[in-house]
Amino acid sequence: MNGTENLWLLKPGSSSRGRGIKVYKTYERVVNRINNLKGNTRLWVVQKCIENPLIVEGRKFDIRQWVLVTDWNPLTIWCYNECYVRFCVQEYDPKADSRKNHLTNNSVQKKFAEFGDNEIEGNMWSSEEFADYLDGEFGENTYLEKIWPQVKKYVKASLMSVQDQVDNRKNSFEFFGYDLMVDQDLRVWLIEVNSSPTMEKSTPTTERLVDMVLTDLPKVTLDYPNSRYRKDCDTGGFVQIYRSNVEVQRPQAVTLSNFQCEGKKIEIKQPKRPKKNSKIQDNINKINQISQLNAIVKSEAVKMNIKNADPEKIFMQYMEESKFQDLHANYQNKY
Repeated sequence: MNGTENLWLLKPGSSSRGRGIKVYKTYERVVNRINNLKGNTRLWVVQKCIENPLIVEGRKFDIRQWVLVTDWNPLTIWCYNECYVRFCVQEYDPKADSRKNHLTNNSVQKKFAEFGDNEIEGNMWSSEEFADYLDGEFGENTYLEKIWPQVKKYVKASLMSVQDQVDNRKNSFEFFGYDLMVDQDLRVWLIEVNSSPTMEKSTPTTERLVDMVLTDLPKVTLDYPNSRYRKDCDTGGFVQIYRSNVEVQRPQAVTLSNFQCEGKKIEIKQPKRPKKNSKIQDNINKINQISQLNAIVKSEAVKMNIKNADPEKIFMQYMEESKFQDLHANYQNKY
């Protein structure tokens, strides 16, 4: 993928048909381009150019693959069994930094004078023509055995990576245009995914394929779900490459999450003490005083060598002899 020319593509984040794409060789030029745009509030994509692309007939190319999603949860993916290949009008020069040399979009290439002068009709090939070329260069069934499995792999992986961020709506579908490239080692690279792929009949290749895919779309989106025997249902050129057996939980989108950390004082409430009943407490105090006085009386009886003394009689005796004050004072000193 990397080379010696350090080529980079700068793409507007929400554009199509190659509009606004520039090719640069230095980081400084990329930054200057973004900073010099007045009122620039849009998102940008900076993408490394593949500097060892597979070159066909001397030209750089990419693959447009149609993909259909009939359900996001459980994820159900269909690929059209035919794709088309788009070429640049100019022979590939790894040192050139022009759009003519690097952007394969038909809407870009058709504006150049060389568009109708090369031997590739309409500047496009069907997947069958591409497969025939690969068979001649790399051996039989190169496309079906090496390229096509990688295409399905990256389609599946890319859709699984965003599945939990998409609002699933039953009885509807999404139709995508995948752009992929192939390098000299026959490795496939996913370049971008278009949510609204063009269905323009701009070349003999797309004229045939667009009619086919528009005819086959209702077979998958309408006939197949209502078919009693789905295995025998005609889906045209669409092939189901993946269907999940389970549904996934959809978390809140990261862009909507609030990760702000806020502190809050924790108040610890002390348990309330039960209110004392004054009358009950007075009675308790009196009982305690009598119990303690009885203990003093018994102590005095021991001192007086009175055996089997009746505390009540001794207490009354103290009272009669006006010794209560002394007894009470003794009680206060001890307790």
